[in-house]
Amino acid sequence: MRRFTFMRSPYILLLILLGLGSCYTLKNASVSPDLSYFFVDDFRISARNAPPTIDTDFEEALKNKIRNESRLVLDRDQAQIKFSGSVAGYTVQALAPEPGETVALNRLQITINIKYEDMTNPDKNWDQSFNEYAEFSSESLLSDVEDELLITIFDQLTENIFNKAFGDW
Repeated sequence: MRRFTFMRSPYILLLILLGLGSCYTLKNASVSPDLSYFFVDDFRISARNAPPTIDTDFEEALKNKIRNESRLVLDRDQAQIKFSGSVAGYTVQALAPEPGETVALNRLQITINIKYEDMTNPDKNWDQSFNEYAEFSSESLLSDVEDELLITIFDQLTENIFNKAFGDW
């Protein structure tokens, strides 16, 4: 009886390598080759109780997302794509009441309004609200966990915005 060995079957090795290659997705795959530059304009804060730096913190998060996951270069003067908008919502809600009317969790929810402008193809322009949240223990003060929550929420928001802008979602 003949034994099957992995090294004796180059076709199987080739199939495995091709299969693994198809699992990898290329950055910039959905960014038009005609685009090279983007710009993130100043965001406004229209939400009550939002931290005073949330607008600039979000702008930086969005810039970093686009710079790190695309080949686009940040340049105000040559921008072919422009993002602008506002922090429209910043709310904390009590969740999950426990017996005895105490609250186990709180939820920080942030809404960002985004205007996307494609100077090379105005048919692709859009305005949309993006809403994400993170929960935290009612035993914690918001001020103690806010920075960590903002990072989590900004990661989710920037991912959704990036996918909408460049993933044809």
